[in-house]
Amino acid sequence: MEKAKVLDQETLDKIKPFTGEPGPLVPMPGRTLQQIKTEYITAIAVQKPRSITLVTANVMFEAKLAGAGFYYRWMVKNRETGKKSPVQGASIDLAMCVARNYGNCAVPIECVDETPTHFMLKATFVDLETGFTVPRLFRQRKKQNMGSGFDPDRAEDIAFQIGQSKAQRNAILKAAPGWLVDQAIEVAKIAELDSVKVEAPAIARAKVITFFETHGISLDRIEAEIDNIADNWTAQEIVDLRAMATALNEGRITANELFPKIREPENTPENKKVAEKEKIDPMAGAANEPDGRKGHMGGETPQKTATLGVKGETPKGTQVPDAKEPDRNAEFHAEDPPHKPIPKKTSKSTPKSAPKKTGSKASKDDKSQDGASDEGYAAEFPNIRPDLFSSHPFKELCKMMKDEMVQRIWMRDNLVDKPMLEEKTITQTLGYLRKQAQAMQSGQSVNGGGR
Repeated sequence: MEKAKVLDQETLDKIKPFTGEPGPLVPMPGRTLQQIKTEYITAIAVQKPRSITLVTANVMFEAKLAGAGFYYRWMVKNRETGKKSPVQGASIDLAMCVARNYGNCAVPIECVDETPTHFMLKATFVDLETGFTVPRLFRQRKKQNMGSGFDPDRAEDIAFQIGQSKAQRNAILKAAPGWLVDQAIEVAKIAELDSVKVEAPAIARAKVITFFETHGISLDRIEAEIDNIADNWTAQEIVDLRAMATALNEGRITANELFPKIREPENTPENKKVAEKEKIDPMAGAANEPDGRKGHMGGETPQKTATLGVKGETPKGTQVPDAKEPDRNAEFHAEDPPHKPIPKKTSKSTPKSAPKKTGSKASKDDKSQDGASDEGYAAEFPNIRPDLFSSHPFKELCKMMKDEMVQRIWMRDNLVDKPMLEEKTITQTLGYLRKQAQAMQSGQSVNGGGR
């Protein structure tokens, strides 16, 4: 039987007691040394190394599916040159897509400082394969326009979440390959344009209009900004509007900055002089009267005075009619039976369709749409500046006025009293008439915006 081995005192003294503290790291042959310096580990050996080819293919595949959700875009006017240039960039969704497919990376974030008005956030992109680290600071303001449905505390919580997303986006896009991000944006733009071309134009327009209405943006503001009526929007214009929606969703720009509100005319001395002339001849200042009065298109009742539409101000000497003045179109304010004929406005000065002139001497003023002369238009549309009779919006208006329902809305809301001195104003009126006609066709109760 073998004798048991007994450790001598010298061997026992060499054994160190266990304290729980880590000992020195000895890398295995062919492996990378792991070293912890902060809350993340850099330059570690990974089980699945990154493949740039696979990363690119996956990002482009998602870009085709996401479309306008992967980028934002809007136009900014240069104050010096007056020209517009685009502002474009990758959205938060695209940044997260790049980080997710890039793999072997981390984007930790922390709030390094807080003031009564701002959060100071720090996001760091960490490439665990190479040890490449990119920190980015982002200052997020606490007060943001979240709408009337949020209390101040809830709005501040949302602002904090938005700030974290933006800080992480900035860190990812700063560290990721620039060519990868740019290529993804271009693929997304092409995919969005292709989807709009396949989709029915009416449905594509309706989606855009409905989205912006939820943010308090009316159709006339959209049409005024892109300088085109909704019925004539091209596929590219719809794509651009969807990219603006992405910017609005991410809080990069406000609704009023994207689509400025239509300004009301100022009560300048020149406007007062024109108002004095209108007391003698109501059409005397029509050529100089600024557009943009509220009431006809915005659902607000204008004061029936001889002013230029400046709310709450009446020049001295201007007589205000009795507020109980009988409504000339009262019979159109109630819902009429479908079989009731719609009375049409007649004028003794309106000539019948004059024979068209022929020959080289016939001028453009002698010819107009459907054979009507400019004199006939002036009698039928005294509120429209004569030099606009040849414009495209006016021709569209003439086509719409052939519909009895549109005639009814025109007379019901006294749109003949609304001065239209610019093509933009006629375009706004077209949008209003379409909206009212659609509501009337669907059986909804419509309140005239111009009464």
